[in-house]
Amino acid sequence: MRDGMYLGPSTIKFSNARGATVSFRHASWFSENQAPGEDGTIERLYPLRKESSLIARPFQNVPTALRRIYSESVDCFNSESNTLCAAGLRALVEGICSAQGIADGPVEVQEKGGCAKIVRRADLSGRIAGLHERGLLTKASADTLHEHRYLGNSAVHELARPADMELKLAVEILEHTLDALYEMPKKAAQLRSKRKL
Repeated sequence: MRDGMYLGPSTIKFSNARGATVSFRHASWFSENQAPGEDGTIERLYPLRKESSLIARPFQNVPTALRRIYSESVDCFNSESNTLCAAGLRALVEGICSAQGIADGPVEVQEKGGCAKIVRRADLSGRIAGLHERGLLTKASADTLHEHRYLGNSAVHELARPADMELKLAVEILEHTLDALYEMPKKAAQLRSKRKL
């Protein structure tokens, strides 16, 4: 007791259910925090949890470095670090291109006279186009990744803070891309091998 205020016990709990992410719960009690009808306990959960929180998918066939960047990006989203999340997702797109051996790709550029010309570029726009050129992504999927690239560019170069909904959609798009490039081919191969038995 100090100056008529009471500080109660503090409890800390760690939880790691069946190999899931470690959770941390801190509960404390302070007489000045007690509202009418409440017991005054303050509970803090880590990682932070809110209704819009995302759960990182447990990809089995995605390369380790890409899984790590994806997971860290989801953690940034859940921690409301939107700029860092967008930068991480952009890095994930770069990593996908590198993992697939895509160094460049065809990009349409406008010339001074208004004519369009196709040039090969080694920047991210060219590398995304290279994913489509090699047949790894549909044109629609590549176009969607280009939209994501703009989101990442704004976050990294202009320090813009993307909206939660934009980021959530970007995460879902990249989950679909990781599925298409890594998970589905492995499942299809397993199905083919079972059929041969």
